[in-house]
Amino acid sequence: MAKKLFSTKEIAELSQSPYVAKVTPGQITYTPEFKRTAYEKHCSGIPMREIFIEYGIDPDMLGKIRVWTFCQSLR
Repeated sequence: MAKKLFSTKEIAELSQSPYVAKVTPGQITYTPEFKRTAYEKHCSGIPMREIFIEYGIDPDMLGKIRVWTFCQSLR
C-alpha cells in the first residue's frame, strides 16, 4: 500500500477517468487499454508524466512514486 492515501475527492475524480479501472484510498489500477497505450508512447520517447496529463490523469495527484512505479511496471 502506498504511503500517500487518496482523499474521497481524489478517488471520485480518478474514478471518472475511463483509463482507471479501480481506485481505493491506497491503490489505483489502470485499464489494460491505458497500459498498452502508455507503454507504446513511453517507448517512443514521451515522458510518463506527459502521458498521464494527455489522458487526463493528474500526475501530481498520483505522486512521483506512483508515476515512477507505473513506468517501471510497464517494462
